[in-house]
Amino acid sequence: MSKKLADSLALSLARHSAVPYSPAVLSYGLQILLNAAIKIALLSLVGWMLNILLELYLIVFFFGSLRMITGGVHAHTFKGCLTVSLISFVLLTVSLPFTFPFFIQHTQLVLLLMLAFGSALTFLYVPGKWGNRKFTNQRIRISKWLSLLYLLGVITAAWYASVYPDEAAARPFLRVCWLAMLGMTWQYILVTPFGYKLFRAERSNI
Repeated sequence: MSKKLADSLALSLARHSAVPYSPAVLSYGLQILLNAAIKIALLSLVGWMLNILLELYLIVFFFGSLRMITGGVHAHTFKGCLTVSLISFVLLTVSLPFTFPFFIQHTQLVLLLMLAFGSALTFLYVPGKWGNRKFTNQRIRISKWLSLLYLLGVITAAWYASVYPDEAAARPFLRVCWLAMLGMTWQYILVTPFGYKLFRAERSNI
């Protein structure tokens, strides 16, 4: 549906534009914009219906910002991407009431495990490749260092909040940090061989 709409809009733009844009190039760009708009709209609708909109946005933000650094596997189709995104982000968000109390009770242990988990996957798998894309050694080093800095930044912020004298004031910030780590954990998984196998299964089932 989005491809047909993008093709139609691209053809119209190419005909009426003073600059000779290629309809194929315009269609590709429009498909990306339309698919992103559809995904955001559906995520927002589900988040609003389940009353988890802000938390859902935060998980998507931290997931997406880390993904820009680390790369990783992509779905083969927009339908697959939309389905996996909706299921994974909603499940992560609705898990918050069950996982956040554990994080509060075992903050230091969870932060230590998160540091070990994120660091190990960064050294082993970042940046995640897709298709025939090849990275230079410099790009690989930069991605690894940025991933580690991102990880350390979130963990440091969470640790500082966990030792802050005013627990009531620190709790909302700790909640945001935990949402960040949920989104980051999912993204780190998607740069592993397991993540790639998961999306191969998506291709055969969706």
